Amino acid sequence: MLIPLVRVTFLTTAAGLGAFASDTTFAAKRASAAAGVQSQARTSPASDYPNSIRRPRGIYAVVVLDTAHGSAKADLDALVSNPAISGLAIRMFWSSLQPAKDRYDFSQLETAFASAAAAHKTVQLILVPGFGTPAWVLSEIASCDDLLTAPAEGSAREGKHAGRAAAGNRSDGARGGHEVASSKGQASCGKVTFEVSEGRAHGEKQELPLPWNPVYKRYWKAFLGEVAAHFGARDTLVSIAVAGPTAESVEIIVPRAGDQLERWAQLLELFYRNPSYHRSDKAFVDEWDAAVSVYGELFRNITIVLTRGSGLLNFTHGQASAAQASIVSSFAAHPVGANAKATQTSGMKACRETEGGIKGVKELSSRGPVLGGAQFDTSFSQKPAAEGCRASCDKEAAVCQSVTPALALSNVLSVYFDGTPAGAAYSASNGTARMNYLQIYEKDIQFAGTQPAVQAALEQVSHRLLMQAR
Repeated sequence: MLIPLVRVTFLTTAAGLGAFASDTTFAAKRASAAAGVQSQARTSPASDYPNSIRRPRGIYAVVVLDTAHGSAKADLDALVSNPAISGLAIRMFWSSLQPAKDRYDFSQLETAFASAAAAHKTVQLILVPGFGTPAWVLSEIASCDDLLTAPAEGSAREGKHAGRAAAGNRSDGARGGHEVASSKGQASCGKVTFEVSEGRAHGEKQELPLPWNPVYKRYWKAFLGEVAAHFGARDTLVSIAVAGPTAESVEIIVPRAGDQLERWAQLLELFYRNPSYHRSDKAFVDEWDAAVSVYGELFRNITIVLTRGSGLLNFTHGQASAAQASIVSSFAAHPVGANAKATQTSGMKACRETEGGIKGVKELSSRGPVLGGAQFDTSFSQKPAAEGCRASCDKEAAVCQSVTPALALSNVLSVYFDGTPAGAAYSASNGTARMNYLQIYEKDIQFAGTQPAVQAALEQVSHRLLMQAR
């Protein structure tokens, strides 16, 4: 279908945003593109993927759904009725979706899918295992806590546990060039108590299944199979984020603060006989590669998303960054089944533009078929100093206290669009990187509904994304 080009006029405001005016129906343009119709406008690039593969395009409202904080259907309906958004990015813990071994509860997901479908919008899935693993799974995995000793200050502990095969779950076997941790030991230890390093449970101590534990991996794959069976073929679903070797989110992050780095060092010695896995991130690289393969096996004709993060283990300077680069490079180089691929950062803020974050997403997107996306680090309307201060990443800094929600949004959009065809419109540089989608928190979309200038700015962002998205 030929979609007419929209003529846009900006009325600049003091807040750095603009009023959006158009001589055609913006909502119709957004709806058709979000449904997967490739725009024929001259500014819209050719896709690297066939139209049969569904891809996220535009702005998505991030909604956290679980048994304690689920959004009402009326709230979801209101979100998808906003003309600026293309759909919902639904985040849920595995524990909320499979409360018992033989029972799945997809009711909240069904409600979200129904709201999106009724409005001709789409859904991105962000399903979190790790600290979100159901209690019944954890009950089948023995704890490794008693095998770990408090680290001596300054001690590298190299080789201290190398002979303790009874810690279990390891073998000398290899598959695909990687050492495999398997359940051939005399015990089946496979979870450890760590301190949560991010999210709403930050600082709490919780049990985390080890990413290589076969029981954890088997149940997680079975759960994903159920998700694929229920939602995988629906036109409403456009993407799912890879998870498994994760903690509190789907980002490449594990607990690592304080003495937790040395706890990981002990675990790696317990489970891997090959010394090259000790005090390294090789085990995590292996597990991310394996997780990507699982998603490619189970899902078809959607976009598989790898979410970057700066949270692997830095036993030596630069080690964590190199490991993430290896994970991203492998993801980019290999097919993921009959699916499109995207990388995103979920920590985007005005003061932050790192190689592993939004800059890395754009660089990869400009080089090939891997799509690009990003999620705001936090709410710009509720925490403008934290999200939108350009001068400092310290939200308490004096220079950040005057940042308003509108200015916070403007500042973050400048980072997001820098190096894209729309960069100049956001006081940034134009470039060849093409971004596909942007995830903004539910509260911010609701806030925009009460602030005409903010709403107009989001509609303009949506328009520009739909023009450049692949």
